[in-house]
Amino acid sequence: MKKLLFALVLLSLFSAVYAEVYRWEENGKVYFSDVPQKNADKIQLQKLQTFKSKPVRRGRYATPSKAKPKKVPSYTLQIKQPSNEQTIRNNAGIVDFIFSVEPRLNAGAGHRIQLSISDTEIKNKIVGTRYTGKNIDRGSHSVNAKIVDRDGKPISPEVSLQFYLHRRSILHPVAK
Repeated sequence: MKKLLFALVLLSLFSAVYAEVYRWEENGKVYFSDVPQKNADKIQLQKLQTFKSKPVRRGRYATPSKAKPKKVPSYTLQIKQPSNEQTIRNNAGIVDFIFSVEPRLNAGAGHRIQLSISDTEIKNKIVGTRYTGKNIDRGSHSVNAKIVDRDGKPISPEVSLQFYLHRRSILHPVAK
């Protein structure tokens, strides 16, 4: 059955070239040919369905080399909170980050703040001026922030600071 189907598909592809196709059975097998055979039946194949596409208009769309680059604003980014070298005491490891961005972030163009805490990039897309870090380990942490475009390409200078987080140790609980 698969051979018959394959033969029909193959013959339908070449029907424009071979106008006549013959089919016959011999010893329980089915054969196809473009040459007439004894006891062969002529098969009428359907005309292949084709279409003419519209011509492509040249010059309607700008090519990448001729495309005008979109003007990216010159952003100024500052980390307002925490301040550099600040000590934060929070047993839940919660740290609030507040940023100052001038001019305002163009979130529609995919501009966002990319934040890294101790060389670990925060995966959340920060499009506002606040971010709350949760369950941050105690100790010293470096923070790096920059504004990036939709593709992750930096479009502002990177700003950095360091802060210290104190959390109560389970080894040294507070006496009651």
